[in-house]
Amino acid sequence: MCARVPVLRVFVLSGIATWCLALQDAFPTRAPGNTGLRIIPGHTHPYPYPGYYEDDPGPPDPLYPVLHAGLPRELAAEPRPLPASDHELMFNVSWLPSSGPPARDYSLEVHSDTDTVDCRMTMCYEYNIPGSATWWSIPAHASPVTETCAVRPGCAYRVRLVAHPWDGHTAATLRTQLAGVRQRAVKQI
Repeated sequence: MCARVPVLRVFVLSGIATWCLALQDAFPTRAPGNTGLRIIPGHTHPYPYPGYYEDDPGPPDPLYPVLHAGLPRELAAEPRPLPASDHELMFNVSWLPSSGPPARDYSLEVHSDTDTVDCRMTMCYEYNIPGSATWWSIPAHASPVTETCAVRPGCAYRVRLVAHPWDGHTAATLRTQLAGVRQRAVKQI
């Protein structure tokens, strides 16, 4: 009995392989123009590797068009004292919606443009800001860790607002230099 087990395995596996080949021939799943990879000699896999998609240079599907959001207008950032912090600030960022296609949502970034010990920080980032919003405060709370998201007096910052769906390159950007707590930044690039 023990000598017949390997023979039985080979018989079952060859039966499964034959059944799979018959299904692959009966229901081809290859995308047009895609040659695929050969799994079993004589048969192709529908996609060459996991995560593969066919890069079609043709126009977008008319049934599912992508309409990118327009550029937000009149971006402004006003520094305010950050609650529960004795030396950090927050930006009250405001904008007007675009005159073009509306935004589904926004993302907001604050980068430090001053590379000093006092001003160095990681990027502050907020996302999923509702498309109906016209202002947001960033950062929302004080950070107990140095060199993390923090806005401090005497530093220069770049505020970037991205409307989604994003086209990959259009964003409203504002550069501002903070000299004191109450200075208002209105220079838009």
